[in-house]
Amino acid sequence: MKRLLLYIAVPAILFAASAGVSWWWQRQREPLGSSTPGQRSETASASNEASAETQETASADASSSSSAERVAVRLSHPHQIEAAVQLMTALEKRREELRRQEETLAQRQKNLELLYNDIRGERSALDALRKQIQEEMRLLEAQAQQLEQKQQELQRHKEEVAERLKDYESSLRQFEDTERKNLETLAERVGNMAPESAAKLFEHMANSGNMDTAVKLFSLVKETRAAKILEQMPPDLATQLIERVKLLKRPTSKPSSLSRS
Repeated sequence: MKRLLLYIAVPAILFAASAGVSWWWQRQREPLGSSTPGQRSETASASNEASAETQETASADASSSSSAERVAVRLSHPHQIEAAVQLMTALEKRREELRRQEETLAQRQKNLELLYNDIRGERSALDALRKQIQEEMRLLEAQAQQLEQKQQELQRHKEEVAERLKDYESSLRQFEDTERKNLETLAERVGNMAPESAAKLFEHMANSGNMDTAVKLFSLVKETRAAKILEQMPPDLATQLIERVKLLKRPTSKPSSLSRS
């Protein structure tokens, strides 16, 4: 609204100032000594009459004329013209300042638009990065769940293996106990047999691939009967049995070590 009033007031003031300057300039160009005294008196009377008429006309027009004509009549004196020129200069400067401010505001608005576009672009990039991170987090969570499931399955499998191993060890102990009982019973029978028959039995067991069983059985035979049985065996078989029995009776040795040897 202020800018609109300024645009209306500046042309009106310029028009009034130009009218006042033109009127003053015409008054200065009128010849002062070219007429006679009679003509001067007539001219003076005519001028007075014209001045009266002009004053009447001016007073009549003053009530109905526009604001620009009133300013033109009031600016008839030189100091008023100078004031009008100064006002025009000040208005022109103000207008130039407003123009520069408009340019500054336009440039600032352009910079803000560029900044807004940059921020919007960065925001789009951040949104895309956030979506990518969310997708990667989702994949990592899925992989973590899979690993946890596999770990649980591995733990269950480990527990199953431990349970099976425990059952196997229990079964092995039962088998060893049963085997030992059977071997003790068989050793009593071998001890009651004739040395020749017992020697043939051990020789048959060694030749048929049951050397480990023969060693275990021979270790349970009483020493007095074992010596007589060894006398009836071939020397190489007797030597082998004696060495294997020594290994079997060692404190740190186990039956399984004999079976692997």
